[in-house]
Amino acid sequence: MATTNTVTETIRTTARRSLILTLCATLIAGLLSVFLGASASAATTPTYLGTLSTKPEQAQTESNAGIKIAMVELSWAKYETAPGVFDKNYENIIKWRVNSLKAAGMKITLGLGLHYTPQWIKDLPNGKFIAQDGTVSSEANVVFNQTIRTYAEEYFARADTALRFEDFWSVRVNSGARSEVMFPSGGKYWAFDTNAQNGPAKPPTMATNPLPGWKPGTTGKTQAQVTSWLNWYVGALADVARWQATAVRNLGFTGYIEVLTPGIGVLNYQIPALTAANLPNGNLGIGVAWGILYSKMVGIPNVVAHVTSVADGSKSNAGCTTADRSVPLDSSATTQFSATAWISRIADEYGFGKSGENPGLPGTTDPRRAFYLDPSPTGMMAVAVGQARSCGFKSFYWAHDDNFWNGLLDFNTYAAYDTTGGAVPPNAPTS
Repeated sequence: MATTNTVTETIRTTARRSLILTLCATLIAGLLSVFLGASASAATTPTYLGTLSTKPEQAQTESNAGIKIAMVELSWAKYETAPGVFDKNYENIIKWRVNSLKAAGMKITLGLGLHYTPQWIKDLPNGKFIAQDGTVSSEANVVFNQTIRTYAEEYFARADTALRFEDFWSVRVNSGARSEVMFPSGGKYWAFDTNAQNGPAKPPTMATNPLPGWKPGTTGKTQAQVTSWLNWYVGALADVARWQATAVRNLGFTGYIEVLTPGIGVLNYQIPALTAANLPNGNLGIGVAWGILYSKMVGIPNVVAHVTSVADGSKSNAGCTTADRSVPLDSSATTQFSATAWISRIADEYGFGKSGENPGLPGTTDPRRAFYLDPSPTGMMAVAVGQARSCGFKSFYWAHDDNFWNGLLDFNTYAAYDTTGGAVPPNAPTS
C-alpha cells in the first residue's frame, strides 16, 4: 500500500502534468488562431439552418426538427397603398405570421421589402433612376432620393409599431431597387437623375458626386478621377444599406444586418483595367463590386455579408479553406474563389459575419432544376450546406420553404443537416 506522502506526490505530479498539457493546448490553439485567422473557426462555428418565406403553418414542425430560423418579408406596396394609408388587413396577416413563428420558438429575420415599391413612390420627382444614355428605370430610386427615404422611414415606423423591430433576430437590406444591393439591370450606369448629379434631394449621408456631368464610356478624365467616381458610385449602394441599418436601429433593433449580395461580380484585381477603359457598360454598372461595397460598410454594428447565391455553380461550388485568408483581395488568385468563398473572403477581411441562401427553384426547362431537386450528397442542398459550413456561416436559409411542403422536396432531408441539436441561435451582440 502506498504511503500518504507517495499518494500526495502522485497527485501533485498528475496535476503538474495536467497543467502542462492544458497550457500546451492553449498555446497551440492560440498559435492556430493567429496563423489561420477567421477561417480556422469555420469548422467549429455552428451554422444555424432556416428557410426563406417560412410557412407559419409548418413552423412548429420545423422548429421541433431543429430548424430555428424563419424569415418574413414585407411588401411596401401592399402595406402602404397611398401616402400614409396602410392596409390594416395586410398588417394583421404579417402580425399573425410573426406571432406564429415566435410561438414555435424561432428566431425571425425580417425582409424590409423596399423593392416591392408603391407606384406612388415611383411617380415622385426623380423617383426613378436615369442612366447615362437617358434610359429611365422601372425601379424606384431609393439610392439617390432623400424624399423617398423619408417616406420609407415613415413606413418603417408603422411596421415597427405593429411588429416591434427589437424582437427580430436579423434584418435583410437591399438597394431598394432590387431584392439585393444592386442597381437596375442592363449594365448601364444609373447615376444621372438630378439628385445623383448633386441635386437638392441627394441624401445628406451620401458623398458628393466627384465628376458631375461626366459619363462612363467617355474620355477626358484621368484614371484616378474615374476610379474616384466608381468608388462613389458603388459607395452609393453602401450608403443606402447603411441608411436602412441606421433607420431600424433608431427604432430599437439591435440584431444582425444582412447585406444581400449575389455572385462573384467584379473582382478587385479586375477594376484597374476597367477604370483605364473609362468604365464600359457591364457588371460595374449594376454595382456588383463587392470588395468596394463592403469596404465602405465598416463601422456599421453587426453587419453580415449575406451570399444570396450559395451553390450557384461558380468555380465548381468550391468552399472556403484556411488558406483563403492569405490571398490578398486584389490578387488575381481570387479567380479561383466561388461566389461563396469570394464574399466570405471579403467578410473576413473586414470582420463581418457571414450567412447565405441558395438560388431558388429554377424553371421546369432549366437544366439546373435537377440539381436543386437532388436530395443526394451531390445535390444543391448538400453542397450549399457544405459551403456554408466551410466558410463559417452563422446561418443558412433554404430557398424556399414552400418547396418542402408542396411535394418537391423532403423536409426531413434538410433537417438532418442540422448539427446544432436544435439549439436556438444566440442574439446578435449590441453595440
